[in-house]
Amino acid sequence: MDKSKDKVISWLQISDLHIFESSATAIFHSELKKICGGKTDFLLITGDLHQYEKKPKSGIGRYEKTIEELEEVMKNLGLSSKRDVFMVPGNHDAVDFRGKKKLVAEIDEKAQRDGNFDCYNGKEAKLEASFEVFQEFVREFYGAEDIYGGKEIHNHTQIWNDKIEILHLNTAFTCNGDNKRKEIVNLIELSKVKRQRPDLPLITIAHHSYYRIHECQRPILKRFLSDLNTKAYLCGDEHRESKESLELEEGNVPVIVCGKSAIDSGDHWSNVDVIFYQWHYTEPQGPVEVQLYRWNPLLPGLEPSYTLGTKKDVEKSIQTGVIRWPRFYLKKDAAFVQMCGDERKEEKPSGKRFNLKKAAQDTAQQVRESLLYPWLKRESASFSLIYDKLYMEPQIKHLNQNCTMPLKDFWGICEKEKNQKIWVLGDAGAGKSVVLKKLFLDKIKADEQTFFLNALELLDDNKNDKSKYIQKILEGKRKCPRDLWLVIDGIDEAFASDVGGFRLFVKQVEKLPCKVFVGCRSQYFEEFAEATSFHRIELQKWSETLASHYVEEYFEKIGKSELVSVYSELYKTEEYIRCFAQNPFHLSLLLYLIENPDSDGIKLNNIYSLYSEFFRQWMSREHSRNTGAKDEAETIYKELWGIARRLYDRQEVVTEVSDTAILGLLNTQLVENNRKLVRSFYHRSFMEFLLARAVIEAMKKCPDELVLIAKRNNRSDVDAFVKAGFAVESYVQKNAMVQNMIGAYWKSKKEPEAMTEDEHFYVENQIVYYMTRMKGMNAEPVETFIKSIYSNENQAIMRQGIAYGAANLGIFDIALQFARGMNAGSVEDLTNRSWTLVFYGDMPDEDPLHYVDDGTAPWNRSRAARLRRLQGIGKKECAFRMFDLQIMYGFLESRGWKGLSEGELKIIESCETDIEGYPAEVVDFLAGAKEKLVREYRRRLHYV
Repeated sequence: MDKSKDKVISWLQISDLHIFESSATAIFHSELKKICGGKTDFLLITGDLHQYEKKPKSGIGRYEKTIEELEEVMKNLGLSSKRDVFMVPGNHDAVDFRGKKKLVAEIDEKAQRDGNFDCYNGKEAKLEASFEVFQEFVREFYGAEDIYGGKEIHNHTQIWNDKIEILHLNTAFTCNGDNKRKEIVNLIELSKVKRQRPDLPLITIAHHSYYRIHECQRPILKRFLSDLNTKAYLCGDEHRESKESLELEEGNVPVIVCGKSAIDSGDHWSNVDVIFYQWHYTEPQGPVEVQLYRWNPLLPGLEPSYTLGTKKDVEKSIQTGVIRWPRFYLKKDAAFVQMCGDERKEEKPSGKRFNLKKAAQDTAQQVRESLLYPWLKRESASFSLIYDKLYMEPQIKHLNQNCTMPLKDFWGICEKEKNQKIWVLGDAGAGKSVVLKKLFLDKIKADEQTFFLNALELLDDNKNDKSKYIQKILEGKRKCPRDLWLVIDGIDEAFASDVGGFRLFVKQVEKLPCKVFVGCRSQYFEEFAEATSFHRIELQKWSETLASHYVEEYFEKIGKSELVSVYSELYKTEEYIRCFAQNPFHLSLLLYLIENPDSDGIKLNNIYSLYSEFFRQWMSREHSRNTGAKDEAETIYKELWGIARRLYDRQEVVTEVSDTAILGLLNTQLVENNRKLVRSFYHRSFMEFLLARAVIEAMKKCPDELVLIAKRNNRSDVDAFVKAGFAVESYVQKNAMVQNMIGAYWKSKKEPEAMTEDEHFYVENQIVYYMTRMKGMNAEPVETFIKSIYSNENQAIMRQGIAYGAANLGIFDIALQFARGMNAGSVEDLTNRSWTLVFYGDMPDEDPLHYVDDGTAPWNRSRAARLRRLQGIGKKECAFRMFDLQIMYGFLESRGWKGLSEGELKIIESCETDIEGYPAEVVDFLAGAKEKLVREYRRRLHYV
């Protein structure tokens, strides 16, 4: 289809098809037709075309479904000729051959050790053998319309319709299944590529981003791309879209990464999307509008996404009169890319500099006007509350000095010292955000140079000027004012699933020459933070006096002082009320319930019931105000769960809901018409509760429902709510839930094709975890179930989870059987070591299901955790001791008994093994394991 008469040429980019069987694929095709049908001139596919199967077919059989899929896509796009389809191979399109891993290792060694950018020289023919099946597929797909003629795996260019030249770059040349290694390109072959039509704009398609190419090759590759005058670099591989910039001789060009373009119900990490490009073909230059469409499973369907830029960029380009390749400018959410020949307009500097003081004052105004709680409506005439009017000065523990003091005394110390870096730690709801915002407002009031932002802003694809400024300071690209007080909140939420990013952030902060205050949950810090020079202060629980003072102030501000007596009576009679009063946020939820009482009164017995009652009353009150739609409670819960799940998995969420019972709990940004980009929940604990509630409700319903929910992995923050939710149920309900858990486990086992291998593990492992950590149900069926599944389980990591659960329940025969098998170097030992390194943060970026310890990884955090448990005398510490003694020996043996000390030996020698109530067989094993560890430890320390 030639649209030159319309002066618009359009193409679609898809990537990483993998071809999964999915009931939603038909909807996906329908969406492509609706969005791009009849508008698309040609199709670009940036790698990984093979079909996914647990038992892969050989030869061309790997691509049977791929051919069907591509022909269906073409039909929906309105493409009649296969000459309008261009593709490059991806890493999954390269098959193994005997000796390939060794060959690639030798090539990598040359690149790493010698910086040899032609490290593959002489091995090209062997490496090309990996693509024989891919070449067969290409010939089969194109048939008589074959445009490649054997060049499909080589670096070369193709011309589309005398309008655009397309450079095909094979970045999968040396792929061997290791996603951590950098990719190698056949630069010798690329150096021989000549432009067929230098008068046409050229775009490059590849599977891997330029930044995934080996460092020793990048300068040469960059020069070739510059000499060929490439205007854009389009790629895939990452399964998540992104945009970066590549600086070439004539200016920067965009590197646009497409996500995964295939529906896979079992993949919750990838973003499923396509990218649609429209080139406004005006001589000699014209912009390209780039529109990302992302799959939203809640619709379901493809919807415009806003991760490639902001409207503000376009407005700037209009003001300066400059649209220059390759800068991105957006009109609504379409990125403008100049695809011209050699003619360019010069970009004029705007002369506008970032004003730190004005930005800080604007932020301060936003903080002052922000709602203290979502139920304190800004439009209400009853109150106009800001942070300092209800601020309570907390006590803090200075962890570095192991002393407790008022927070204001610590701030006084900070005034006297320069360049301090301070962790402000505390439990969820302890008041970290309020403390940090109060500090920021006080410094603004005192006319000090200070700045506040939430760490999530640093990760935003569409950073505003202030977050860009701070990011450049952190990266060392901008000078940092030495008198700055930099306040950053929510670091644990921003890096919840990215420990590597968290540690990099900490290293960047340590280098700053100013004072920095960072808010973080205590548990996250303890699990993942490494040793730093930071001061560490931890907010302490509120005292009865402080809580009472807050209650009096709160009810006075909202004009309901008579409710203070209701709180006081509850405090005297209910134990859990006294627990809630120690946590500022939990106390605030309680006060909301007192202010909006149920006809049956307030009946709470743990943290789960507090949140459950809050949500129930919140929905009722919002609907009584006649604001927005009035959805049924379960409909609202379902919508909130969908938002929570995607945010928890670090995915973009755009919503069009209007119900204030939903919107009132979210931090959103209006992006277009009624569409809102969800940044976060008002409080992260709301998200954790919603995910836990979904688990609890699934446990009540049926095994099928529980399998659907449990295949999405949760962390300890959600698990804590799940356990609390189980605790509030009746004895009869708990036993019914246990039966549903057992049913879900066996359903997962009996239907191996229904989910991915990882999803099966998440379902089965989480069920075992919950059943062996929950209390108050009939123990007999649980014990029978645990014994049954252990004897039938072949997977070592699942046997480990079952054994730990058995130890927790006191089923010692199973626990002892696994512990006895944990001899140094055994499968059990290796499995436990590998899992421990990931779980305790020594190898945080590894996948705990697939990582294998090779004896070289650091184990400082795992080591410290084992030693802490060996010193403990609680139920958990004693139950897991048989594993801890064994794994200590395994770690030391695997690392050559390095880093020994007398202090560590004393801890091991003093650990208790004659544990009261334990069977003699267990006590004997503990004594023997300890004696063996101590004896070898002494010998290695050269004891006589």
